Amino acid sequence: MPNTAGADESYKNKVLHHLSINNESVDCVPFIDGSLILDKVCTLKPRKSGGHDSIQNENIIHAGPNLAVHLRLLFNALLRHSFVPGDFRF
Repeated sequence: MPNTAGADESYKNKVLHHLSINNESVDCVPFIDGSLILDKVCTLKPRKSGGHDSIQNENIIHAGPNLAVHLRLLFNALLRHSFVPGDFRF
């Protein structure tokens, strides 16, 4: 389905619809856009050891804009739902 024409827009609409259900304050939550994520990824230092998840900065740096889309969806969902998974504290 990812290669289907319009799949990205369809998925975006589904996510936005899901985020807005039972959440009337969605519009007042700050929105993180992909360019902000890409700017921050550019500031990561290479050749650093991974954390408890073993993800190294090189994995994020070289993942490209596709990862930024998924991170944007993740971070915006976390903000809108006021929820941070316990593993994110490590």
